[in-house]
Amino acid sequence: MTNMRFPFGDESHVIASLLSGHRYRAVANRRGQCYYQGRTFWRGMPVHCRLGAVGLARLPGDLYEAVWAGYYDLREPDSMLFDEIHANIFAFLKRHHPSPRR
Repeated sequence: MTNMRFPFGDESHVIASLLSGHRYRAVANRRGQCYYQGRTFWRGMPVHCRLGAVGLARLPGDLYEAVWAGYYDLREPDSMLFDEIHANIFAFLKRHHPSPRR
């Protein structure tokens, strides 16, 4: 099997466009962490989701890099319920924002 990854260069604008379609916005907190924040469901419960490059030092800039997702209680925004690493932005979207079936 061949690697079908194409070198597009900086893909951050593509990622921003994909995530804005799901109502995520870029955020930098007072600790210097960078991530996208939006809402999704975790274990059937609505949550705030923070999504960024592993380590949160920057926003994801590559469609195929691993991304970190943290799920936070809506009533306690600083209370993380769970976190996980997804293989890439597409794996995250497929799991938490599946396309409607036609």
